[in-house]
Amino acid sequence: MEGFFDECHDSLCQIMEALATGLGLAPRSLAAMHSSKNHELRLLCYPEADARLLDGSRLRIAEHTDFGSVTLLFQDNIGGLEIETQAGVVERSNARQFRAVTDATPVMIVNIGDSLERWTNSTLRAVVHRVSKPGLQRAKEAASGGDVDFDTMLPKRQSIAFFAKPNRDISLLPLPHFVRDRTALWKEDMTAHAYNQSKLVRTF
Repeated sequence: MEGFFDECHDSLCQIMEALATGLGLAPRSLAAMHSSKNHELRLLCYPEADARLLDGSRLRIAEHTDFGSVTLLFQDNIGGLEIETQAGVVERSNARQFRAVTDATPVMIVNIGDSLERWTNSTLRAVVHRVSKPGLQRAKEAASGGDVDFDTMLPKRQSIAFFAKPNRDISLLPLPHFVRDRTALWKEDMTAHAYNQSKLVRTF
């Protein structure tokens, strides 16, 4: 797991360099803000669930964005992960729509988090996502054996999430590059550590 953690950090740095280049920043500028490796690597298991509980009003994980810069996510084939479509976000539409992530494994899903949205002054937006009830047919096809009655029970779901976090003392104010021609959407200076702690307090 320690080796995998380091591989994820290396992948993060490559992604940050690519994003910085595309955004017109110095190539290493975003990667350098992650040098302390204050990331979180979690092995997540959603236990079997009564299908009747996930009736549309309840979710395995409610809608949210992640706190850090990006999240690297690896999941099994059970399904359930849904991401809000960006068209509705950009248009500020009240009719929010979510799309199931159905890519077959192995694949690494990259979600933008709050810290990157703040740095870029919403040029890049944090991805709202949730874990809902997977399609029944998909769950049946993905499950490997077992005596699960799919009409009443959903199989367990497993995923690995690498939550990339900036160095704790890094400011989350928009970078100067993104406030030259428009107003900063965030004016209160807050470190990455202070922001992370404030989100944890609200969540738990």
